[in-house]
Formats: sequence, structure tokens, C-alpha cells
Amino acid sequence: MTATRDGSRQAGRAAPTEEERPMHYLLFYDVVPNYVTKRIPLRSAHLEHAQRAVARGELLLGGALADPVDGAVLLFTGSSAAVAAAFAEADPYVRNGLVTAWRVREWTTVVGPGAAGAGLSPTGSHGDQVNAEDLLRDLFRHMEWADALVWKTVRGAPQATGDSGVRQRLHHIHLVQRAFLLIWRGQPMEFKSTESFTLDELAKWGHDYHREVAGFLGTLGSRPLESPVHLPWASHIVERFGTIPSDVSFAETLMQVTAHSAYHRGQVNARLRELGVEPPLTDFIGWVWFGKPAPEWPSGTE
Repeated sequence: MTATRDGSRQAGRAAPTEEERPMHYLLFYDVVPNYVTKRIPLRSAHLEHAQRAVARGELLLGGALADPVDGAVLLFTGSSAAVAAAFAEADPYVRNGLVTAWRVREWTTVVGPGAAGAGLSPTGSHGDQVNAEDLLRDLFRHMEWADALVWKTVRGAPQATGDSGVRQRLHHIHLVQRAFLLIWRGQPMEFKSTESFTLDELAKWGHDYHREVAGFLGTLGSRPLESPVHLPWASHIVERFGTIPSDVSFAETLMQVTAHSAYHRGQVNARLRELGVEPPLTDFIGWVWFGKPAPEWPSGTE
């Protein structure tokens, strides 16, 4: 199948079934003259858009052609060309006219550890197995969708915007999310109290975290999931429970962030119901049912 700029789809091969392996797709860009100079104001937005596609497990490689710089090529994986076409349609370079034309071609890969024709997924595991990195990325994609949905509900309910319990729980969710990101990066932790934020500032703080962690997850494959992670608050576990905590892995801390956020998000939803506000459905399975939609943050956070 070939996707074109006008959004049409040309029939080629039959649409893959759920049992079929993901395929590879090449997205080709033709660009304006002096592209390298003209892209500068939009480069940060374009790279953020690309990192989010990497974090979703869709974009594998991408970059401009050289000598001359008259185009770019991006490699995607998915069940159809739609994943690459959707990327192009939302790309700031396309929307602002730096890309004069684009097209998607299915690429039949047959050799190499990631070749679709070799019976392996792009990460090297068999197609009928769930890949750990892909699952972790999905958990973080769901976490952002759920956070954004709760924030949208809170911002739309006057009885919730002034409630200290709602604010404290939302601050705790985003504080812990950021704490683990700083630990993974090896950076010092320093945070402001709940009272230091206006509600709008707190919402933007949460939104900005998800931009940062999406970029971090784009490099997920560069660090072994089983590698140990030292938690600076381990001594408090000894004081509280009287036992030395077991070592934790990078993968386990990634899981902890999503589980912790879901737990306290449930507390926020319970408080919303107490205030007479209908809480949103934020379950992971709900996100899957709805087709794994992108997050919809309230206005003013982006």
C-alpha cells in the first residue's frame, strides 16, 4: 500500500491481520531549497514530534539526506502505512511548508535481526510475543493519556479546581514521576511544594514532564532493563519496615511509576466523585478499547 500527501491510500497488498508481523515503511520527504536554514525555527517542534513517535515504538530511524540536503527519509514499523502517513500529516515541517511533497512506501525487509520477512519484530523477538520495551512504552503512553484526561476533568469543574485534596494528589503524582526520571538520568532532586504552584502551573508541570519522559523513552533500548537502580530513599524503608529492601531493576522502576500514578489517580477520581463530579474512565484497558488515543491536555498546558 502507498500513502500520498492528499491522504488517499492505493491498494497493494491485503491489510495484515492481527496475527501477522509488523511491516516496515519508508517515509520520503522532498524539501524546499535552503532547507537546513529554513528548518531552524521549527526544528525543536519537529524533533519533539519525532521523539514521541520513537517512544510509541513507531519510528525506528530518521534523518535528512546529505550532499545535497534535498530530502529526508524516516523508517517506521507498524501494521499499515497509516502510521507513517499520520506522522507526516502532523509534522511541523509538513504543516509549515518545508516539505513540498511526501510519500510512504512499504519496505519488504528480508535480512538482518529486525527484518519483517525473517519472522522477527524490529526489536528481535518473535512476532507472537509481547516485547517488554514496547509494553513499557505503552504503559507510559497510557499514563499520559490518563493524566491529561483527569486534568481536563479537574479544570472543567469549579468545585474541583479549588479543592486542596485534588491539588495535593495531582502534585504528588507528578512529583514522583519526575523523581524517578531524575534518578534514571542521575540528576539531583529538588522540588517545590504544592503551595508553590498555581493550578495552571501544576498542570503545565505535569504536561512538561510527559514531553521529557517521552524523549527519555526514545533511548530505552540503550540501557538494559535488568540493570540495577539505586533509590535514594531506601534508608527510609529500613527505618519504617525494619528490613533492607531488595535491589530493584530499571524495568521494575518503570513499572512502579505507572502503577504509582494509577493508584493516586484513582484517589483523585474518588475525590472528584465526592465533590459531585463524574470522574473519567482512565483504565489501561479503556485506553486500549478506545484505540490507544493520543492525550488531550487542557488548554494552556502545552
